Amino acid sequence: MEEHVIDVLFIDIRMPNVSGLDFYKSLPRIMVVVFTTAYSEYAIEAFNARAADFLLKPF
Repeated sequence: MEEHVIDVLFIDIRMPNVSGLDFYKSLPRIMVVVFTTAYSEYAIEAFNARAADFLLKPF
């Protein structure tokens, strides 16, 4: 199987089966991550996880 390196990760925080924050923290390599969500209460936790940015969805 081919292996690909992820340079930038755009990921939602609240997903059906896994938290985007937990998924990001489980990755072996630290990369640039931008969290997206409709829930502003996750902003501090996202930046504590070293997010490059936090995009608040408009709904």
